[in-house]
Formats: sequence, structure tokens, C-alpha cells
Amino acid sequence: MKDYLPPHNLEAEEAVIGSVLIDPDAFKECDLAPDDFYLVKHRWVWAVFQTLTARGEMIDLFTVQDELKVRDQLDELGGPAYMTRLLTMVPSALNAAAYAAKVREYADRRAWIGIGSDIAKAAHKFETPLTDAAPEFVQRMIQAGRPKTGAVTIGKVFSDLYDLVQQRADDPSSIVRLPTGFPDMDDRLGGGGKLKTVTVISGEPGKGKTILVSQIADNWTKAGLPGAFYELELSAEQFASRQASLKTSIPEGAIERGQLGDDQWPILTNLVAQMSTAPMFFSDDTRWTTSSLRADLSRLKAQYGIKWFIVDYFRLLKDVYGENKNERDEYMSARLRDIAKDLDLCGLVIHSLNKAGMGAEHPGMEHLSGSGSIPFDADCIMFINDHIPESDSEAYSESLRTVTFEKNRFGKKMAPFTLYARPDVPGFASVEHRHL
Repeated sequence: MKDYLPPHNLEAEEAVIGSVLIDPDAFKECDLAPDDFYLVKHRWVWAVFQTLTARGEMIDLFTVQDELKVRDQLDELGGPAYMTRLLTMVPSALNAAAYAAKVREYADRRAWIGIGSDIAKAAHKFETPLTDAAPEFVQRMIQAGRPKTGAVTIGKVFSDLYDLVQQRADDPSSIVRLPTGFPDMDDRLGGGGKLKTVTVISGEPGKGKTILVSQIADNWTKAGLPGAFYELELSAEQFASRQASLKTSIPEGAIERGQLGDDQWPILTNLVAQMSTAPMFFSDDTRWTTSSLRADLSRLKAQYGIKWFIVDYFRLLKDVYGENKNERDEYMSARLRDIAKDLDLCGLVIHSLNKAGMGAEHPGMEHLSGSGSIPFDADCIMFINDHIPESDSEAYSESLRTVTFEKNRFGKKMAPFTLYARPDVPGFASVEHRHL
């Protein structure tokens, strides 16, 4: 029988150390402690990283080796040859955060195994009452699930704020806004979508929720803002057909049937060439959960610096949690909020209405399907529905949609605005452009 080894991932440990040696700035993104590493020699190296950072010294191959020499650890570790090997483990530092997440996961698992082992030992010590041992293990379980960084002083929070304000004053371009391409919407959102937030968009079926978020995604992509679109309802072909029709003004039906005119083929060919380099990532897989979403978004954030994600739609996520749909919805809503906050992303999530919301003249937060916690987790809640104002002629009334706000942490403006659903292609335009 082979000796048991606790869970560990040496490749991830070597990769995260190599990433920091390539790019010292990656160190602050990793949020690891020496004890998170399985190999003692990797703990030594990470402790040196911490020491050099605390001194304000540069992390590089030579400074690390010098410090290891002072600690009489370099030779035992494997000497300069081993350090050079670590440096060449990865081609770049782009995936440092993903490697760190792997190291942290295995460290957490080892911690849990240790706690379980100690609980088993305590259970066999009949001379010690279980009630006496329980508080220690409860505390260790709490500690194992607690963020390693812990709370910081409020002074540091305000100091960081000052540094951020100073940075924005010196470089206004550092302020990240994600303009949606719809001026009225951006006006309500304080300039566009914001990082670390989730916006929920709801409405009856057939009112254009998916078309609207697809158009916003396209506008973000054209602005050079990379992101990811998770389409759990439409197929990739359906999604691409709609986007192609919107971007080329070729009727969607003609694209689906392959009945393009001679003058339309070059247009479609040019579009395909343009989209080959577009900074948008797409999936129509139906098996996504909030956990797999987080993992994929972490990868895309580390590799490509994405700024946003879209989920169409919420209740098609496959999380298995709780005893009923409401508990499952509450769990998924909180997870999506945490993903946006932790990964510094702007999230758009399409959600459905409950029965009471179908046909409601003014849908509200109480008309969202599922758990009542969803409105609390979201930063902004919008509804898209029919709009037939008296001032508009009958010729256009059927093509108008009103977007209303039920919650808006982005600004004080809650006034609704109107969009024009273009009859020729699957897309919206501002009302003032409907006659063009």
C-alpha cells in the first residue's frame, strides 16, 4: 500500500513562484501565505518574497537567492539551478492569480483534513468530554473558511481611497466606465456600466431582453472592452445570426437560409474577418454553474483582462443547492454578486418574471421570479416592456419599448427611457433615430 500524501499541486506551486520571479507585481495579486505551500522549500521562497516586499526591495532571481543564502536555505533548496528552473516554469505571469487559486484550494483541503483527523482523535479520548473539545474545533472550522487577508484598519481604506482619487486626477483615463452605446441608459447609470456590480434585466418573453444585452455586449466589444457572454438559452448559431444581422443590416432570415445577394456576401465575409479579433468570449454550453463560471471568468481575467460578463439567463444556471428553488436562487444570486465584486467585473444578468409580473403594466422588484434576496444582491434592476405613449403615432407604437428602473445604485436618476425596436434587424436604436 502506497504511503498517503495530503492533497497538493506541485506544478501550481512552482508556476506561481515562477510567475512572481518573472513579474514581481504579480505577488500582490496572489494573496498567499508561506504555509499555503506543500513543499517546505517553496514556503521558504514565498517567505523571502514577503520579506523583500516589506522592505521595499525588488523581487528578482538575484535578490531572492541572496536572501536565501543569508538564511542558509539556498543550498538545501537546490541552489541557483533550482531557482532558475522555477523562473523558467511558465512563459509569463499572466496566469499568476489562477495558479495561486490552485495553491490556495489545496492548502484549504489539507487544513480541513487536519481538522477532521484531530476531531477523530478527540472522539477516541473518552477521558475528555466532547463538550470541552467542541469549541476549539468550531473555532478552527471558522478560521479555515475565513479570508486570509482579514479586516484592515479603516485608516488604510481611506488611504487607499486617497491614492485612487489622486491616480484619477493625474490620469482621467484610469476611470473605468463601460458605456452601453445607449445615451439614455448611460445617463441613468452615471456614464455606463461599472466594475464590481451586477445589473439585472427582466421583462416578459419576446420584449427584447437578449437582443438588448447582446447589443450592449457588441458596443462594449467595439469600444475595446473585453468580456464574456454566457448564452444558456440560444445556440451559438442563433446568437451569431442575430449579431450578424444587426452589424450588417442583412435580414436574419436571409442569413439563416443562406440566401444572400451577390453584394451581401462580401459584407458577411468582412464581418467574419473583423470578429476573428474581437475581444469577446462566448459559450452556449448549458451546463454552467456559478462555480464553473467563477473559474472560467478568473481564467479570462488573468489571461485577457476582461471587464464584463453577461449571463442569459439566471434560472438556467445548473447549481444544485438548497431544498427548494428559492434557496437555490438565493445562493446563485449571492454567488454572482461575489463574482463581480471579487473579480472586478461588470455583470449583466437576464432574469425572468413571475406569474404576477406577466402582463403587469409596471413590473417591479416583487415581480422577479424566485427568492426575494435577488433585488438586494443586484446593484441595478431594469425592466423592458411595451410602450405605447399617446404622443406616438400608431405606425411606431408597436416598435417602442420602455426601460424602467426599480433600483439604481449607480445614480439618483430613475426616470424611464424609450427605445425603438428596429423592424429590419434584431436591434434597438434611440427613439430620435427611428426615422433614419
